[in-house]
Amino acid sequence: MRPLPTIIIVFYTIAFIAIGFFFIAIWSGFLTLDQIQIYYEAYNLRPNIGIAGVIFILISIFITHITFGTIQRERTIAFNTPDGQVVISLSAIENFIKRLGNQMSDIKDMRPDVIATKKGVSISARISLWSDSNIPDVTERIQGIIKNKVQDMLGIEEPIITKVHITKIIPREGAKSPKKTVEEEDFSPEPPYRSF
Repeated sequence: MRPLPTIIIVFYTIAFIAIGFFFIAIWSGFLTLDQIQIYYEAYNLRPNIGIAGVIFILISIFITHITFGTIQRERTIAFNTPDGQVVISLSAIENFIKRLGNQMSDIKDMRPDVIATKKGVSISARISLWSDSNIPDVTERIQGIIKNKVQDMLGIEEPIITKVHITKIIPREGAKSPKKTVEEEDFSPEPPYRSF
């Protein structure tokens, strides 16, 4: 974590704890509104309160800017070419991976999630498989295809980590149900014999 956001988080934590204790002190009667008025007038707190308000507003705007900037950076991959910078949206990569999944016969549905980190590109694919698929073979092939195709497409040296999460195993439509090996028999007990 970078030092400036850490300092801001610590500042906000301390400020909110102080405000919380202030409200608790008023609620419990330890601090009354008359005492607050006396301190306010005795120490001329009006300019200090105004400055504190401005600082809170500026820090809030700064945090919002950092947060949205971080989200934007994390949703793109950028690299430089001799002609300038190229930025690729992670949603474009996710759509590309989804189309790869649609071309594989063992996959019914694939929902990829791509995250760019300093360590490389992390791809998490949530997959629905057909029930006649061999899960170890299919998942190994899916991981290899995704990794190789994305590496070739992006042309980056950073490692690509692929995780596969199987969410559903679905029988194919129109597939014949397996024949029953044992015929169903009526095992209802016979009524006891009665003599009249």
